[in-house]
Amino acid sequence: MESDLKRMVKNAKDYNDRNSSIFADAERIRKLLSNFMVKHNPAYNDPNYVAVATSAPGENEEAEQNAIRAMVNTRRQFKSLKEGKSPAANMDIETAGDSSQEKFQNAQEGIINELLDHQDDE
Repeated sequence: MESDLKRMVKNAKDYNDRNSSIFADAERIRKLLSNFMVKHNPAYNDPNYVAVATSAPGENEEAEQNAIRAMVNTRRQFKSLKEGKSPAANMDIETAGDSSQEKFQNAQEGIINELLDHQDDE
């Protein structure tokens, strides 16, 4: 989800004039997203984690695979936290039979479901 939002912000900034309201709105969204994710995304506990904008389809196969891995790992971290386990539990990627697009969609749906079901202890 973060990568997709970063892509939307990047597109808005790439295709609009620097002085436009769309560009300014995109920058505000970028800042809000960054502040929210640093606080709520357990992936940021990993010093090697870098959030990147989702690449356009076919633009960069390796980047697409990395985005899929990051999403699946984030979903598993949320699930582990929810179950009271270490966020690093079950970090391996399962690749049985799914295409990249199916893995990507499944990872997105899983993350969204986890976020919707997540309840803070507060």
